[in-house]
Amino acid sequence: MKKIVFQFSFSTLFIFLLSLFLTSPVLAFSGYGNGTSDYPYQITTCSQLEEMANNLSAYYQQDNDIDCSGITITPIGSSTNPFTGTFDGKNFAISNFTINMSANYSGLFGYTTGASIENVRVVSGSVTDAGWYVGSLIGDASTGTTVTHSSSQIDVSGTAYSGGLVGVSNGSLAIEKSFYNGNLNGGLNTGGLVGAMQGNSSVISDSYAVGTAGSNNVGGLIGFTSIGGTSQISNSYANFTLSGSLLQNVGGLVGVDETGTVTDSFSVSVISATGTDVAAVIGNGGATATGVYFDEYLATTNSCAGAGATTCTAVNSGNATPNYFKGNNTNAPMSSWDFVNTWQTNSGGYPTLKGFSSPAPINPVRYTQTTDPNYNPGPSTPKPQECSNSAPTGLPNLFQVSASDNTVTVYFAPVSGQDSGYTISYGINNNADSYTTSFNYTDKGGAVPYTINYLFPGTWYFKVRGQNGCMPGEWSGVMSVKVSSQGSVVSSKVLGLETSRSGLVTKCTNYTVQAGDTLWGIASLKLGNGTKFGTLMQQNGLNSSLIRAGQTLKIGC
Repeated sequence: MKKIVFQFSFSTLFIFLLSLFLTSPVLAFSGYGNGTSDYPYQITTCSQLEEMANNLSAYYQQDNDIDCSGITITPIGSSTNPFTGTFDGKNFAISNFTINMSANYSGLFGYTTGASIENVRVVSGSVTDAGWYVGSLIGDASTGTTVTHSSSQIDVSGTAYSGGLVGVSNGSLAIEKSFYNGNLNGGLNTGGLVGAMQGNSSVISDSYAVGTAGSNNVGGLIGFTSIGGTSQISNSYANFTLSGSLLQNVGGLVGVDETGTVTDSFSVSVISATGTDVAAVIGNGGATATGVYFDEYLATTNSCAGAGATTCTAVNSGNATPNYFKGNNTNAPMSSWDFVNTWQTNSGGYPTLKGFSSPAPINPVRYTQTTDPNYNPGPSTPKPQECSNSAPTGLPNLFQVSASDNTVTVYFAPVSGQDSGYTISYGINNNADSYTTSFNYTDKGGAVPYTINYLFPGTWYFKVRGQNGCMPGEWSGVMSVKVSSQGSVVSSKVLGLETSRSGLVTKCTNYTVQAGDTLWGIASLKLGNGTKFGTLMQQNGLNSSLIRAGQTLKIGC
């Protein structure tokens, strides 16, 4: 009897432990699979899409069309806990896909590192975010992420760093055989496929983008590529309508591309924009172009690059019908392209890429006097836009720039009479006029910090001005700082126009809070760094960062 009891007890324990092992994945995922490459988690509902957040390193595959009606998606992965796994959409559709946020990192995946996204089709819905790093598939694609055979046909809207597929990449990103077709409203650094590619080398191949967009640093494929890395674009095209006023660095393919390459690609983007460095292919930069052409009639310019050494072929200068391309693969530069494996001719017009079941039609409509009264018909320079706004009455008090590794933070006091935003101009010459970045900011008090990433080592110069709608103000003085790959540097060297600066506190003193002050601004002005606002909270026994006018704060005590 004892022997029987012993066998029963051992068998029960074994079965119990085995059941725990076999059923444990179900606790993290409601469907079939165990999350391995041999047996991925099988996604069949919109709720199961979101369950990928429960295991960020697993393998997933979509097993049928998914309708996300009535569900507002929460992005999968964050900057502190990114998605590192694999998602294979198996070419099934995701429809009525909706994200509506007011924070950074929006997309099906908020943040990825080394992830693999393939065969994903988002066919309807929208992504709307008041934050930065916004894309329909990935908000921030970090080092080693790949996107292949994927597409999105939804509208995307963000404040900055917004792309049809990917908002921003930090480190190497590879996009292959993918496309975006939609309306894109992204603010600074906006691109049809990727808003900005920063850091190490990134590659876009056999891909295209069709739609509309307008902003600073905006391109049909990529908005901005950083100086610290290189981008490689090949066998790709853009058919974007890029329109608006007071734009900077606008390109039919790329807004800013400093050191990259563009090969066997073309732009039929319709450009109707005023501003600086507006061009048919690359708005600003010295990227190298080989086998690249653009439709001059649609671009309304014969300039390949707004600023830089890029060269490419302008064709179809005065012909609304693209006869140069119809059913043709022998006219230069198409004569050097691969029309066996990559490209295909079309009797109706421009070439398209092979391998897409239903590529978006290339049917650009050029702006005319009828459709846009601000611009002339014909391949001429757009009329300058008249501006009725008043310039800010003051100039920014630029009081500090600090460098940490390859990142620089600019600190300045707001401008009187300003109600729109600011533009920071910077470069390696003492005029600080090589590059610009603009952003909205309406607060009147405190101090404004703004960070610029991925600057190569050397001495950099900065200046800032306010903006009221379409009317800019005067530039501040120029400040310089030395950027290195090691350590931190704070500089207060001012060149040219001098600016006044509130003195940094070196001993215990009292400060009376003024209307519009923030703890960050007070810490910036009095302690030299806005991130020291926590020190002010501790010194004054504050439980929150809320302060009021007339309140007395101890500083440096």
